[in-house]
Amino acid sequence: MITTLNKLHAVNDNYAASRCCSKCSSNKPITEFYRSKRDGYDSSCKMCRKAQQKARNQTLDGKIKRAVYNSAKRAKHKGLEHSITYYDVKQMWNEQDSICALSGEPMLFDGIPYADNGVSIDRKDSRYGYTKGNVHLTTNKVNKMKGNKSIEEFMEKVANDNTPQQLNLF
Repeated sequence: MITTLNKLHAVNDNYAASRCCSKCSSNKPITEFYRSKRDGYDSSCKMCRKAQQKARNQTLDGKIKRAVYNSAKRAKHKGLEHSITYYDVKQMWNEQDSICALSGEPMLFDGIPYADNGVSIDRKDSRYGYTKGNVHLTTNKVNKMKGNKSIEEFMEKVANDNTPQQLNLF
């Protein structure tokens, strides 16, 4: 015997099995939506959400946010302090006029991850965390070359290796 309560549960289960995406207006299975704390599921489907995130990550603001997020993950993994914000990095970008702090080369926030001329948040002294006074922006190439060296050690190494012409350091 089907009671009114059982009918109500059946209707609710059918309703929960699909949802209409707020972006593409397609009715999709609930499995095509990410979970949300607000009402259980996001209003836009996974495909639309990924497209939205990809578009946001192509903007300068999105790339700066991603760089700050990644630096926070590295700091947490290494047990270092992390107090820089999106606004700090945006201010550094503007103050440095998109020029590497160590080489003077132009930096790009392009779509190629880890490109030589891509932007990297470098710690001036690698013993300390990502704090406003201890970071500057460099190219990925320079940051890889610098490694854990201090700025002075790095400049000395570059001068001794006869590589300053490659980096426009002098």
